Amino acid sequence: MKPFIKNKYTMKNAILFFLLFNICVSYSQETKIIAKTVLRSTVSIIAKDANLQTLGLGSGFIIEDGLVVTNVHVIEGAKSIYIKQNNSSTELKSTGYVAIDKMNDLIILMVPSLTGQTLIFSSTEPEIGEIIYVAGNPSGLLGTFSNGLISGIRNFDSRRLIQISAPISPGSSGGPVVNKNSELIGISVGGMKEGQNLNFCIPVDNLVKLKENISVLVPFNIAKNVPKKNNAYTGIRYGVIIRDVHFQTEYKEKELESISVLNNLSQGIRNVKLLFIVYDAKGIPVDSHEEIFFTFEIIYPKLAKRITFGPSWGYLQMNLTDKMEIRVLDFGIVEN
Repeated sequence: MKPFIKNKYTMKNAILFFLLFNICVSYSQETKIIAKTVLRSTVSIIAKDANLQTLGLGSGFIIEDGLVVTNVHVIEGAKSIYIKQNNSSTELKSTGYVAIDKMNDLIILMVPSLTGQTLIFSSTEPEIGEIIYVAGNPSGLLGTFSNGLISGIRNFDSRRLIQISAPISPGSSGGPVVNKNSELIGISVGGMKEGQNLNFCIPVDNLVKLKENISVLVPFNIAKNVPKKNNAYTGIRYGVIIRDVHFQTEYKEKELESISVLNNLSQGIRNVKLLFIVYDAKGIPVDSHEEIFFTFEIIYPKLAKRITFGPSWGYLQMNLTDKMEIRVLDFGIVEN
């Protein structure tokens, strides 16, 4: 009888393993389907100034052919906006916006030549503990997909936000957040400057109301707002600051000598992509250069690192009357 008992337990273990294996395979297949659906809708947002210099990058998603949703703060200060789909290198120009909700940080852009996958809006209330999925373009990595949980429902100065555990790095703002049925439950907006893995999305209800108020096309002219003090909602922003810019002069020319990069976040950063623009005395851009710094070094939270530019750098030489602007285009978050 002993061999029979042994075989009996072996059979039970085999059945249990088979069931668990099927559950894992089924979950994996469902996740792949969700990823394909969401990434077909997700786009990259490229904000540019009047001289077609890149101001910043963000994410968005298609709600109808020709209509893209993103955050207002992604395109603030831009004179032109370009959209790039994950499966294409072509930049499609937006002609303006047809609806805006500055309080909830949402805007609907018009991109006449854009077609693609659209997302269904969820009609059910999100619940704490629910599995969610996030798509976007963090640190310039197009078509990034990750998962997490709904951690809470929060109110910031009369604004309702959904707290999620899925990461939202710079470049992901404006991307879609969906449930297990690939239905849109929110729009990524950012993470708290203070705290660990405190990320948020705007509930889809706000987008539903905004979509109902689509109106005439408006050209881009959205000035950057000055954040109000003591407002918790303004803390949902990412920022890396350039300061202490020094030049050395010789004869009729000057060269960049050093700058300081301040990490104003609660997580370490690396791969900081900077854009250097040289303007002549009339304010016309005459030269520019992009470069990534701190590939192997980390700038830890609330600390700064200095970059020294020796004669070997020499990408941008300037006349004494020229001026230089330095922009932070992107950077990568270092996981704690």
